[in-house]
Amino acid sequence: MGSSIFMGSLDHKTRSPGIGSRRQTRINRPGVRRSPVPLMPNPRRPCEHRVMRLLLLLLSLALVACPQTSVDDDDDATTPAVDDDDDDATTPAPDDDDSGGDDDDSTKPDPCAEKPPVCEGICALHDPVCDPVDGWECTAPGVEAVEISCDGFDNDCDGAVDEDGVCPECTYDTTALNAALYAAWDIDFDFECNTYFTSLVSGPDWAKVVPEDPLEATETYYGNANQNMGWGLVDPDPNNTRMVVTYSCCSNCGCQAQNGLTLLYTCEPTDPGCGCAGETNCPGFLDAPFIPSTVEDITSTVNGRTLSSPNGLAVGPRNTYYVGNFKAAQCTDAASCIPCGPDQPGVYCSTDGDNCCEESAVGRLVNFTLPDASGIATWRTDAIYAGEEILGLATGRDGSVLVGTSAGNVYKWDPVALTSTLLQTFTGAVFTITQERPTGDWYIGVQADPQIVRLSEAGAILALPATVPATPDSEEGVLQWGPDGQLYRLRGQVSSNAGLDVYPL
Repeated sequence: MGSSIFMGSLDHKTRSPGIGSRRQTRINRPGVRRSPVPLMPNPRRPCEHRVMRLLLLLLSLALVACPQTSVDDDDDATTPAVDDDDDDATTPAPDDDDSGGDDDDSTKPDPCAEKPPVCEGICALHDPVCDPVDGWECTAPGVEAVEISCDGFDNDCDGAVDEDGVCPECTYDTTALNAALYAAWDIDFDFECNTYFTSLVSGPDWAKVVPEDPLEATETYYGNANQNMGWGLVDPDPNNTRMVVTYSCCSNCGCQAQNGLTLLYTCEPTDPGCGCAGETNCPGFLDAPFIPSTVEDITSTVNGRTLSSPNGLAVGPRNTYYVGNFKAAQCTDAASCIPCGPDQPGVYCSTDGDNCCEESAVGRLVNFTLPDASGIATWRTDAIYAGEEILGLATGRDGSVLVGTSAGNVYKWDPVALTSTLLQTFTGAVFTITQERPTGDWYIGVQADPQIVRLSEAGAILALPATVPATPDSEEGVLQWGPDGQLYRLRGQVSSNAGLDVYPL
């Protein structure tokens, strides 16, 4: 908005004092004579008068040509600051309020300047990424835009597991389960509502699959030789119809099969992708472990039974598997061998490679893969808990791994950051761990009083639900959360009936 000056008569005789004029003041001092200073050009001096008029005219034109800015002239209407470098919205200027940035109407805020989100599910262990247009995003390998996989993990990172009906509603017939408990040692479930038991028995061991429908028969799959099976874990991918099983025979038990990791296939050889085609038994167990391991006894016991390595199984998102106290039998001491331990992150040994021999199996947390189409499997040692025997293993819905040890410690292994954090220490060995998927709470089995402890997802001790006793009895039981939302406790036995407790959560 410009301003103008009214030009009146230049005759100083008729001009009254006002804005732009000064009243003359005379100061008389002794011996000094002063002449009056004219306020305007002297009309008796025509030249001076014309020059002054010309100067005033030029000044007036200059003021009209240079508009004056008021405090209301802010061309982007988004900042209260005075517009100091352009006078209308059509004039581009990167910074019209000395803020150090482009604040005109056409400028959008930087979405990456916002606070990053707190990611959940399988994204929780990964840092969020920011797109300059779309802003922050939680992501992880295999993340799903909408939950489609029924696998016990939060694959779309929204804080809910297997939501929107991706999994069937499961119920289990207690009578059918109790009928399959002879020599049962470990328990697991698939997401088609079948229950799996592995056995620990003198003689040929077996695994049993109990269907949800009590009118259907329980399937029994025998091993290929006298072998202590120990731990069993169902592949969470329903397309694979298989179960990982440990062969964990003690050094003087007279087993006829090598220790290690094997697979039970429940598919038919004619099924597309069935992995047991060509094996002696299909459906059934592989003829030999896909990763053989050494025989190494440990000192821990469960219900009076001395354990042998390997111990415990867990599976994370996208088929990442873990086993405790594991040392591969296939190795070499040659100088050209390939090490695959904690000091070589991302390096895997393989069943077709020259792998360096490792020290004792005890305390080793090993990450392994299942055989590919060529039968090649890989593994690496992620962490070593020196002086402690690994007994309990379980993965969380975010992909982290909880490790329970003979020293009573519970560690949380972060497979992305490759760090281990001590969460809790108990007075007895921690031999079993499971997670209630909807809440993220952990249930811990301890060889002490109380026998069952509940932890938050972050590892803080919580009160048990009223339906779960802290110390049920004198026996020790493997804990497993079921897809029906209940907590199962299997009190495993050798060559006798095991006990099964079911606690609603």
